[in-house]
Amino acid sequence: VYGEYIPFWNFVQINGWLSGTVNGVVTTRPANYNELLWQINTALAFGAKGYQYYCYNDYGDISGNGKPSNWWDTPINIDGTKNETVYNTMQNVNMQSQAMAKWLLNADFDHLAQAGTNPNGETIRSSMFAPRDTSMTWTLSNTSGINHLVSYMKYYSNNNQYDYGEEGDVQELYFVCNNDIQSSNNGTITLNFGKTVSGSYIYKGIEYTFRSSSLTVRTEAGEGFAVLLN
Repeated sequence: VYGEYIPFWNFVQINGWLSGTVNGVVTTRPANYNELLWQINTALAFGAKGYQYYCYNDYGDISGNGKPSNWWDTPINIDGTKNETVYNTMQNVNMQSQAMAKWLLNADFDHLAQAGTNPNGETIRSSMFAPRDTSMTWTLSNTSGINHLVSYMKYYSNNNQYDYGEEGDVQELYFVCNNDIQSSNNGTITLNFGKTVSGSYIYKGIEYTFRSSSLTVRTEAGEGFAVLLN
């Protein structure tokens, strides 16, 4: 069994984002579209296999610690009805990752590359850039564009990434994430390959095919896309 790197799930902070103060009381808001996507897609770039929302439904202020009334801006209100704004944003985000799940769930994270900086201006420690499987020859030669992460993954078409005893085809899978939460980082990301390649990519829930020596996708802050080479 392949147990060197154990897949993980990530908790996404859907509410309780600080927005300011009113009469000395801290006010909060739910995460917006870009903030939700950034949390999810950066986790997927590091090899996460799933995510959960905190908090998904509104329990009200049960702690008695004087939290602001808008702390619990969640997809599901305390009476069981939908908070349409938050719920629809979450569903949009879910749709995008669900479309890529058929590849990401059958993939093994190898290493990560970073172009530019994180939203706080920092860069990822260099050890994340070292390939783990030195027998792999990656076709992707370099990238360009706005701040982004590129995850190098091995896709197993017969879902054998956890069983060394079962042979199967391994394809190159790249997961790319716009590494910011602000609209100032909206823009194109270009992947340059060492030769003409053919494959498919999934962006905003839609799968496209391509054949070229490069691939350019325009993304908004936090958005991601997956590229599978034939």
